[in-house]
Amino acid sequence: MSYKPGDTFYYEFVTSSPTTGAAVNADSLPAAVLARNGVDDGTVTVAVANVGTGRYRASGAIPSGYAGGDSCQVIALATVATVAGAGVVGSFVLDGNRVSDVYALMAGLQIQGKVTASPAPSTTGFGGVTPTGGALPATTGYFVNTNLPMQVCFTSGQNLGVKVRITGYTSAGVFTTDPLPFAPAANDTFDVI
Repeated sequence: MSYKPGDTFYYEFVTSSPTTGAAVNADSLPAAVLARNGVDDGTVTVAVANVGTGRYRASGAIPSGYAGGDSCQVIALATVATVAGAGVVGSFVLDGNRVSDVYALMAGLQIQGKVTASPAPSTTGFGGVTPTGGALPATTGYFVNTNLPMQVCFTSGQNLGVKVRITGYTSAGVFTTDPLPFAPAANDTFDVI
């Protein structure tokens, strides 16, 4: 499971008889703590609920002041038949962002365009403008990202539905891509995703 600061965590644990191993309830409701980077955080409330014979659920809110990369452990403490025990019932490293966060960000950055007649479109390159004829971003390499490759997805023309990786982009709005099945035509539309 992936957690971020502000999320609520849930972990289940069980207690059993020290003599038979059978599931039994603890002598009293177990307690739990959240440790951050190896130190118990007494400011975090970890609620424990009995959800069945010998079965418990620990939950709590991860403070918003925690940061991506923090290592967290949920430790349960229970006594069964006067025998005290403790153990880690869950652990996680906090994420700064989840994949869904990146996709949401990318959706907000999606740009629509259409192919220009000049320079002459080919299967590996073409010029682009916005659907209304305005300029696309004027920064060389704007759509080239080695960590999260961006793609052109054609929304009309012979390449309808084809997605190819963007390998280059100039400040004049000229794309270089992996090979397309067909050279796009002027006014073919596309999304940058």
